[in-house]
Amino acid sequence: MRSITTRSILLISLALVFLLSLSVYSSQKLQGMAAALAKPLWTMFHASRGNEADEKIAELKLENLLLKDRLFQYKELIGNDPDSDTTPLLARVVYRCPISWNSSLWINVGEKDNEESEKKLIAKNSPVVLGTSLIGVVETVQTGRSQVRLITDPDLTPSVRALRSDESGNPLYLAKGELHGSAKIFWRSRGSTLIGEGFNYDYDDNYGPAKDLRSNPAILKVGDLLVTTGMDGIFPAGLHVARVTKIQSLREGDYYYEIEAIPTAESIEELSLVHVLPPL
Repeated sequence: MRSITTRSILLISLALVFLLSLSVYSSQKLQGMAAALAKPLWTMFHASRGNEADEKIAELKLENLLLKDRLFQYKELIGNDPDSDTTPLLARVVYRCPISWNSSLWINVGEKDNEESEKKLIAKNSPVVLGTSLIGVVETVQTGRSQVRLITDPDLTPSVRALRSDESGNPLYLAKGELHGSAKIFWRSRGSTLIGEGFNYDYDDNYGPAKDLRSNPAILKVGDLLVTTGMDGIFPAGLHVARVTKIQSLREGDYYYEIEAIPTAESIEELSLVHVLPPL
């Protein structure tokens, strides 16, 4: 019995060493193969849990959003002609590895969808959304599937700014900074706290003059909506990302705020359907 246990530990150790030694390209290729092999089991598992009705409801909700103003005024978000037949690409989540649950997932669209439509519907850096909320960005595109890096991954850092309404209901665009995941990505886990850094309003912009960290009104408050700025060159401006849940106290010499936030997308840990936007 002991020899069997020792042998198992040795085999697992060798497998881990092999996986850690893979290049990024080889690792992505291996993940793609795993996604393809796991897709039937993933589908059966979710069907056995009675998720078909939930997925149908989610799909209808997304289609409803699509019919309302081309899904949150695409003309402003991605600069498309409103009379164009370009629409976001509906995709189904087909695989999500437990050891990278809060980092990435695979969807069932890829290069074949570009070929069938004769348009670039999906590519590397295509934003992925759920309604008006940002979910992540396409990282790898294969023939019939694509890998999406989630906003809860530490390596994805969308540029965002705080948005709230004043007493008259007018929008106030305030502090700007970056968000990223909280680095707790090992194995499947609950919770999707985002970490924000560099939040200040040091320079004039189209929304107003520069403001001090302790200005009135405050440039950052708990409950503020964080939306994309469009300044990172990947995400169009105006997508909802998160809401501020905690603001760290300023220390002597600090020139920006650090925050915690939660994604605006509901059930980001249990996604089944998403939309893919054309890359900028």
